[in-house]
Amino acid sequence: MCTGLRYVNGDFYFGRNLDLDYHFGEEIVITPRNYEITYKNEPSQKSHYAFIGVAMVLDNYPLYADAINEKGLGIANLNFPQFSKYADEIKEGALNLPPYELVPWVLAQFSTVKETKAALKNLNMVDIPFKPNVPNTTLHWLIADKDEAIVVEIIDGKTVIYDNPVGVLTNSPSFDYHLMNLHNYRHLSSKQPHNSYSPDWDAKPFGEGFGAIGLPGDWSPASRLVKATFVKEHSVCPQDDVANVTQFFHILDSVAFVQGCTTSDRNTHDITMYSSCGNTATGDYYYKTYTNNQISKVSMSKVDLESTKLFVYPMEDKQQFRQVN
Repeated sequence: MCTGLRYVNGDFYFGRNLDLDYHFGEEIVITPRNYEITYKNEPSQKSHYAFIGVAMVLDNYPLYADAINEKGLGIANLNFPQFSKYADEIKEGALNLPPYELVPWVLAQFSTVKETKAALKNLNMVDIPFKPNVPNTTLHWLIADKDEAIVVEIIDGKTVIYDNPVGVLTNSPSFDYHLMNLHNYRHLSSKQPHNSYSPDWDAKPFGEGFGAIGLPGDWSPASRLVKATFVKEHSVCPQDDVANVTQFFHILDSVAFVQGCTTSDRNTHDITMYSSCGNTATGDYYYKTYTNNQISKVSMSKVDLESTKLFVYPMEDKQQFRQVN
């Protein structure tokens, strides 16, 4: 389970909650401009845009969960069970990519959603595993820039691209359902409601927040999308980087998983393993983990982006307390 988020308040910020019941070797990884990106069925890219995000590095290849590039484009993959079905075969004349290649292929060469959307119309996402013992995960993708966002889904082997006017994505079902479901909550407001119950009874709210009664609070994908959209759309924040990053994490916190509140059939518990926020204007990538609330920062500007080698940083996962007396 996951929640992806596009947020614009002066600068453009992109990030996500990654909710799982296991670790997958996640680290902060910077892919510099001259690291050669290889593909199973497409030409390699020896020179390209640099990008930063969370990935598992396997055989010196970054398998990204989410990332932003130096040109202002962000992409995150989120679990899409029961609906995702990749193509079984290579298609001649198409863009043949397995799911783990989409993030680097997009971020290496595009700077806008418009460019990306046009290129992906020829996408044939094929079910080729990275290695025999590393099967593909059922995924869909949130891709965003400062102006717009899209969702990419692979259903019955065919690529479906949706415009995403709310800039939020969670998990199954397909995104068209989520957009339709939002209509059920159009009455919600951040303001106190007027008494329309009875003119003969002066009904008054007992406190703040009565305008949002009915806002979902569970951890199901549909509920998280509704709540994250509401919180994002009504959030108020000064237009400076510190305030924006802080606000971004508050929005993600509103739909974060608490250990023990969701129990799987395997008797395991999803947690929000990490929350991320990338400022696409500065190339700074911020994150915190379930066991370390301190916000950590990794910057593309601090490394040689002309390098040919990946820059890999283990995530700071031990809780940090600041002693004040």
